[in-house]
Amino acid sequence: SLSNNLPEESEAGESVPEEVLTIRAVLEQLDVSEKEVLILVDMEGYSYLEVAKILNISEAAVRSRLHRARSAFLTDYDEYKKAS
Repeated sequence: SLSNNLPEESEAGESVPEEVLTIRAVLEQLDVSEKEVLILVDMEGYSYLEVAKILNISEAAVRSRLHRARSAFLTDYDEYKKAS
């Protein structure tokens, strides 16, 4: 999956910072369609047009999913941090 792009260990073999583990946990809570768009745009740097072509959806759908994904991510992130 796309969220597997987050490292489990650094190149030096050190454990991953807590923040990366938190981000991974929050990403796993998102719907797949929202997670795909969020990772492709915000982490991989693809444009809305490129993501639309990759996922075979409209640019408007990319924008809509990205908005929902970012909102859900921020809400879940805040809740996760409060629970930690």
